[in-house]
Parts: sequence; structure tokens; C-alpha cells
Amino acid sequence: MILALVESSLLRAAVESSARWDEDVVTDRSGMGRVLRVSSPRALVVDDEHALDSVVAEARAAGVPIVRLGAAEIRRWEMRRRERVPPPGRARFYGAQLRRTLPEPQPSWVDRLLSTFTRAAGRTLPFSFRAVARRVLEDPARYTTLEGLVPVIRISSPALRARFRRRDLPSPLEYLRWLRLLAVVHHLQVTGESVSTTAVQLGFHSSGNLARFTRSVCGRTPTALRGASAPAELVVEVTDRLFRREDLDRWDSLDRLFPREA
Repeated sequence: MILALVESSLLRAAVESSARWDEDVVTDRSGMGRVLRVSSPRALVVDDEHALDSVVAEARAAGVPIVRLGAAEIRRWEMRRRERVPPPGRARFYGAQLRRTLPEPQPSWVDRLLSTFTRAAGRTLPFSFRAVARRVLEDPARYTTLEGLVPVIRISSPALRARFRRRDLPSPLEYLRWLRLLAVVHHLQVTGESVSTTAVQLGFHSSGNLARFTRSVCGRTPTALRGASAPAELVVEVTDRLFRREDLDRWDSLDRLFPREA
């Protein structure tokens, strides 16, 4: 995940172009504080206008690398762009320059979880599934419904449901619910925060809503999900429900929904 605290639409497009195929770019300042509390962004990209913003201090305190896009740097990129014949589009060219500046992603709990599922499933997880899973696991409050995925997959939620039905897959909402549950379990296990705080930060708004959600998905309360055996037990349950070999083979046919370049 990359946070982009930049003013111009051109720079926002450049940051989005620089991101990996499975990586979200957060441009809404109002949500950045929450993201810094629940996730570990790869970097915060900031322009001159926002250099003294409080989000920059929060990111620095959280150990998130700061990438400054100053006016001088943009001028250098523009000079390089104009040297090309013909000059490429600004957003893609700037994105390519920024990609060289961004730090490499560090392994996270999401990487470890996806590796665990790869071993449990006995095969590489489909590109399309990983594109969805990383986004939801890193920021479950952003993906509370299928509609939240529309900007990523670029088709409507009814069309997505229809494609899953035609492939005889479990509904996309079931995958979304289990992924959000796995994010809840991780948060409960590692932060020690109260159930109510966890509920607010992960997009459930209240401890009651979170409790109803966890019981409806896996039959357990949030308190029970703090148990030491809960993560391993849920890996087994999710693998049995969603990662059968035939289901993963059908997921492969969804790969074209997820462009590998922004």
C-alpha cells in the first residue's frame, strides 16, 4: 500500500502508475491516520504543499518511509520526458521515475498468510485472488462491500457475482467476508486492543456489529478469536471452504479482470 498526500491529479495518477499490481494507493487524507494505525504502508509520497502536514509526522513515527516529490524533482522528470521522441505521457513517465525511488515492499503478515494458504492449497494462489486478498487484508475498512472492489476490478458487483456463478465458485461476498475476518483475527491477536477499538478501526463501527459479523462467518466471538489456536484453525477452515483445487483453477480464468499495470 502507498499513501499519496499530493495535490495535483497528475501526481496522483503518477503514484497510481508506480504501484504494484496488487497494491492499493490511498489518496484520501481523512483515512490516512486510520490506515497508519492498522496497516504498514510501503511509503508515504508527499508533495511540497503537504510537507508539514501532521500525517507526515504520523507516518514518520510509524516508521513509514517518506518520499518527497518536490518541484525540483518534477522539473528534472519533465526534462527527461521531453528528451524522448515522441515524449511519453506524463503520468506513466512520472510513475516510472517514481517507481525507482520507492522502497521495496517489506514482507508483512499478509505475505506470510498468503504463503501459508499457498502451502495449504498445494499450488500457487491465482493472480486474481492475490490482487483482491492483499487489498482487503491490508485495509478491511475500505472493502466492506463488493461495491468497494469496483474501482479495482472495473466491472459492477452484479457482473462480478454473475461471473462467479458461471464458474460455479462460492459467491465473491463469501470470499470478502472471510478475508475481512482474517484481518480481524490478526488485529485481535497482535495489537491487544479492545474489541470496540478493533471494530471502529476495521470498519465495523461497534463491538456489537463486529461480534455479529464474526459469529455469522465462523461461529465464534471476537474474544474467542484471540485464542492462540484460532489463526491455524481458521486457515484450515478457509482452505477447506474456499481453496479447493478446482475452485482455484476456476479463479485462474478471472485473471484478466485485474490489470497488472495501472
